[in-house]
Amino acid sequence: MSSTNDKYQLYVVDQSYYSGKLHSYLRYRQLPLEVNEISFTEWWKTGLRNTGLMKVPFLQSPDGRWLQDSTPIILWLDQQFPDSGILPDDPYLRFFCYLLEDYADEWLWRPAMHYRWSYSADAAVNSIRFSQKLITHIPGPKWLTALMAKWRQRSEYVKHDGVNKSTLEHVESIYLNNLQWMETILAKQPYLLGDKPCLVDFGFMGPMFRHFSIDPTPAKIMRDKAPHVYQWVARMWALKMDDVADANWNVQPGQLPQDWLPFVKDICEAYLPYLLENARTCRDGKSSCSYTVQGTSYSKTRTYDYRVWCREQLHKRFNELTPEIADRVKATLKHYGGWDAFITDVDISSGMDADDMAPFRKSYQPSFGKKLVSYFFGTPWNTSKQ
Repeated sequence: MSSTNDKYQLYVVDQSYYSGKLHSYLRYRQLPLEVNEISFTEWWKTGLRNTGLMKVPFLQSPDGRWLQDSTPIILWLDQQFPDSGILPDDPYLRFFCYLLEDYADEWLWRPAMHYRWSYSADAAVNSIRFSQKLITHIPGPKWLTALMAKWRQRSEYVKHDGVNKSTLEHVESIYLNNLQWMETILAKQPYLLGDKPCLVDFGFMGPMFRHFSIDPTPAKIMRDKAPHVYQWVARMWALKMDDVADANWNVQPGQLPQDWLPFVKDICEAYLPYLLENARTCRDGKSSCSYTVQGTSYSKTRTYDYRVWCREQLHKRFNELTPEIADRVKATLKHYGGWDAFITDVDISSGMDADDMAPFRKSYQPSFGKKLVSYFFGTPWNTSKQ
């Protein structure tokens, strides 16, 4: 399939965490764009053939190349079109932008899936939307396919991700705390780093847009507890880079904003230790891991090789720093108790993207068996997104 009219072709599922994140960035960049909200069959044919995976979003550039995975796509595009870029020049602050964006992408995934599929009203709404818009290839009444979708999503994204009665309070605190920290910032300024968005804003658009601001239960919490966050979601969706062409980030060179420190503390206490345990378990060939963070014990949490790759990328960003800046980053992570988890077992490899191609994908000719399995089950959630 070739692009038409020199436009970027974006393939999305409307309910998707990462689809909303990438779509908002492309709208901001004002690139020539055609959005394709795909059915399952189109996803199976177009996505699997051109990216090797059934994961959204994916993108075809005007020159015909296929790109997949929202963060590498955004970073690549930001290099191609540096006007009004979303990364600060200061390397110390830039590293923490990478870190907070990864945290928003991966650590907030669990509460986003929990609120969507654990609460009956949220699960009912979303399972009906799935049955009517995405899994239309399955024969039978819509109520039955909706029930199947609800069971599958709850099993894959909630139960197998360690959400149960003993972890429930901690899982929900991830959302509630982030909501409070963002509200503190956004009550004073329009974006998380000042008067224009940075990479971190787009990272948080993943969970905050398609999940927390739309699904009934977390949306009510957001409206009641964090109206400025609710307003920010709409502002981000409407934003064009021309609107902030003369705006600045409200930061001092070489310093982290004080309002970012709660995020950094949480990353050090919870997210970096989780990444370490997930990486160790993947290295040992195990399908699940157990770990304790912030006094809560998670057991039999499915491992995710993509998050080993995320950890590799953070180490890559760190190794690009000058010794002076690296020492400052180390001191900050050490102050909040995250340095050991960050630096331990840095040699664990995900085995992904050995050719350093991300976000580009090679064309793929799946076997009949792979096509058949993918048709009925899609791509497992913990399969590589490389």
